[in-house]
Amino acid sequence: METTLSPLLPFFSAARIRGEPLVLATLIRTAGSTYRKSGAQLLIADSGEYVGLLSGGCLEGDLREHARTVRETGRSRMVAYDMRTADDELWGLGAGCEGAMDILLQRMGPAEHWQPFAALVDLIQQGQRSIATMAIPKALPGQRDQAAPACWIWQLQRDQQNPVLHSGPANSTDSLADHDALQRQAQQQAQQLSHGDFGTPLAAQFPDFTLVSLPYAPPPSLLLLGAGPDAPPVALLAQFLGWKVAVYDHRPTLIDPARFPAGSRLASGAAQALRESFNPSTFDAAVVMSHQLNADREYLRALAAAPCHYVGLLGPAPRREKLLGELTAAESDCLRPNLHAPVGLDLGGRSPEAIALSIVAGIQAHLHARARHEILKR
Repeated sequence: METTLSPLLPFFSAARIRGEPLVLATLIRTAGSTYRKSGAQLLIADSGEYVGLLSGGCLEGDLREHARTVRETGRSRMVAYDMRTADDELWGLGAGCEGAMDILLQRMGPAEHWQPFAALVDLIQQGQRSIATMAIPKALPGQRDQAAPACWIWQLQRDQQNPVLHSGPANSTDSLADHDALQRQAQQQAQQLSHGDFGTPLAAQFPDFTLVSLPYAPPPSLLLLGAGPDAPPVALLAQFLGWKVAVYDHRPTLIDPARFPAGSRLASGAAQALRESFNPSTFDAAVVMSHQLNADREYLRALAAAPCHYVGLLGPAPRREKLLGELTAAESDCLRPNLHAPVGLDLGGRSPEAIALSIVAGIQAHLHARARHEILKR
């Protein structure tokens, strides 16, 4: 899965307003069993408060001590942890995770113009996918501190796969002599990432530096078509995962902000007028759950005209076939490849909360390209 900034943004924005530097911790390399994988990030404040997780809480306390030095000196630091040996217990961590991690710590504050986050945040808020490519200078033998990475931010627009340079170096370093050649290497790696598995960071080793490309994407967006009693739990769970939620219903009394999480986009109107409020094709997933046949049919018709990657339909298979049979053949053919009906994973439980968990879990599995047999064997 691509790196997500959503959990870190409020913390970053508050520190930026106060003018207080933060330390960004980025998981660069892992080996063995680790809680998080390459690309995971957290932010550490001067107070020691942090947001995000790189381990299950085992390493974050030690990282805060290293972050203090990075914040004071402005020099980056690579911290290595190896919990596959007896040294793990000697350090007092005792995590027993049987894994190893290399974590880059770098300062972000007024002196660094809040880069690389400042450029990334702008793109994420515009709904754009992006890539941060960092050239991390290797420390001299016996040294832990090192120069700040050179960093480029690349924008991937929806209608093209070739990355477009969004800005120049987010921050630069004098320790890398041929900056133009380095930028060309960075662009090649970003292009490789954009054409391959966008969810997997890339890393390449060079004699004097490590080149790492991290993918970023806007949080998933979910459109709920129906605002009955079972819709608020779905919205709540989706927001808890950091998704953007929109809700539409033809019954105005159900579109009550008090019933849905803060920040949800709410709209009401005739089922046939959905596209006057929301364009379904701009959402990652939509769930049809109004419990009314006529309304659900019109919602499905709108989704056929502006398809999204995942369409969920609440209700049993006979209801699904009845609704599809009332659409044109072209509309039905358009919907079927992305239609999940009945929606959700069979997790057990019939309460609104259990059904909501089933729906959100099914969408989560789809977004991460997990087939049902992959989930069952875990």
